[in-house]
Amino acid sequence: MDKEILQIIKNTGSGKLKYMEKQAKKKNFASVYDYLLDTKTQKERESSLAKAKLYAKETKQIFTKIAEDVAFNGEDLQTVLKAYGSISPDDMSTKRFSGDTADAESFPSYLNLKFLLEMFVTDQFGGSSNVFQKLFLEHEHLIENDEMFWTLCSTFWCISNVGFTDEIFDRNGRNKVPLERRVELITRSERFFEDRHPVHSLDYQLERLKRWDNPDVDTPVFRVFKVGSGKPVRQSVVKDHPDQYIHNEGSSWSYSFSKSLATIVGLYWNRHLIKKYAECSTDEEVEKIIRSLYNGNGTTNINDATLYDGFYQCIGLFGLEKNNIEFLTDKWGEDEIIANPENVRLVEYRFANAIDVMASGLVREWVSNKEINNTNRSSFFGIDGLFDLFHICVKKTLDDDPKVIKRVLRDNQEITRYLRIIEQKVEELCGVKLGHKIVKTGEDDFVQILLGDIPLERFKNGIRQLTSVPKKYINH
Repeated sequence: MDKEILQIIKNTGSGKLKYMEKQAKKKNFASVYDYLLDTKTQKERESSLAKAKLYAKETKQIFTKIAEDVAFNGEDLQTVLKAYGSISPDDMSTKRFSGDTADAESFPSYLNLKFLLEMFVTDQFGGSSNVFQKLFLEHEHLIENDEMFWTLCSTFWCISNVGFTDEIFDRNGRNKVPLERRVELITRSERFFEDRHPVHSLDYQLERLKRWDNPDVDTPVFRVFKVGSGKPVRQSVVKDHPDQYIHNEGSSWSYSFSKSLATIVGLYWNRHLIKKYAECSTDEEVEKIIRSLYNGNGTTNINDATLYDGFYQCIGLFGLEKNNIEFLTDKWGEDEIIANPENVRLVEYRFANAIDVMASGLVREWVSNKEINNTNRSSFFGIDGLFDLFHICVKKTLDDDPKVIKRVLRDNQEITRYLRIIEQKVEELCGVKLGHKIVKTGEDDFVQILLGDIPLERFKNGIRQLTSVPKKYINH
């Protein structure tokens, strides 16, 4: 309830209150409170739009830089945040681009905002997108409308999550916006902004969240993290101590609903594994393989410290209460959940090995060959089961041929040939072939992975891997 309106009603005399009741009834409001709340909301809306229009001319001038190939700067970002930061996302036009430049110049609109943001988050204008991410964090206080903050938030989060804090998420009344509404705002903006990156629909996201309405049941999520040698993963190693669930080394705000997607995003061939399995005799050989694997593909910074010796990769299972989720994003096909690690419980973890990295790479390869009908890797039902299945097959093929990893690391084309071997191993173990079919869930297309005609599912909850395929998938 709005305290200001309640106070107005309390201080209003009986005669004037009766007049208000008549006005409320005349305008089909259930109560004086609803009538006054609507009046207040409309005045605030008009004030916000008037304030935003003060920057309309400057915003249009910034827009002309796109056509003129002029670099954007920090002042431009401040202007955009001031222009859009005071209005409600519901007051923006959702008209799509028809080919007329006037559509994109229209202010305020999702289309105009889309074009402007794209110039800040792509490196072709104004230098590095990381610069604008830092500037966003420096100037996010200019976003006065709480719902507009969530509309803009994931765009800059997906550049880098470094620098985001509780203070930012809690500023003004941002965290008072219900989680479901935050998900609605972010989903709406991502599906509008990211034409080339399909994201889950709002209905799908909200329906999944309902599973975790019970506050006594944690939402299970996964994360791959890096640990420096000798650094403690848990706050306490004492069994049943409350601090054993606190994650220390390698903690961060990003998690995934999917174990397989977490490994695709987080696991890679580091220098330790390359040196061991590619049988490199010199550091120069290791560096050559690192560059061939990652240089220029955008997935991994080859100068990342955790690629060097002295760091280990871990796969973790975590639990968090639904009310501790900040927001969800599927912009990069990660099925990502954002939450403060202080509010997340580390249930269990294990150190990743070469089999994990190989299985994850094979899943990525298999899925990329099956992305159809506007789907991406997070659109695959059974992708965790695919990781589990490939994990078993990789282990068995390595037992037969230990040099497989060496060939894959030294020849980028070898992963495609090895995937065919793995698919043959699946058929050998299960008596059926891997397959897939498109399934419709609401307005979304998903891909159901199949073993024969049986939908593939995660073999086991948690992060421990089975060494044999469950009997229900075997057809001999």
